[in-house]
Amino acid sequence: MLRSSSVLLRFPGGWCERNLPRSAPTRGKSRAGQAAASIPLLTRSSTTVAMSGLPERTLKRRFRNATGTALIDYVQNLRVEAAKRLLETSSEAVEGVSERVGYEDASFFRRLFKRRTGLTPAAYRRLFQSVAHAGRTPGQMDAA
Repeated sequence: MLRSSSVLLRFPGGWCERNLPRSAPTRGKSRAGQAAASIPLLTRSSTTVAMSGLPERTLKRRFRNATGTALIDYVQNLRVEAAKRLLETSSEAVEGVSERVGYEDASFFRRLFKRRTGLTPAAYRRLFQSVAHAGRTPGQMDAA
């Protein structure tokens, strides 16, 4: 049985269960906070490789065979999705959002975000932050 603090990796010839480091509880955090809290596990490929206990090339090959996507593409998609939630729910600067989701270079983050979503982070925020607030009452918007 898969434990809640482990991940099950499928590779040709079998399955491999790896334990994940325990993170701080996310109770009481917003969805965006929870998404951002999960990103540090994937901030560096060396961290991901160390967690897997496999050589880097083997991990990447097995990940691609199991999922049909490259590990870096998967990590970038996770980061962009977390950034989208932060852009929708906070007024934090784009530089801060890029840092929170694991990118030290904000200009690289902007280019990657635009390539993945078709919008710059600022344009995405203008378009979707209003949608995120649309379901709230005026009192709830003041509290946000």
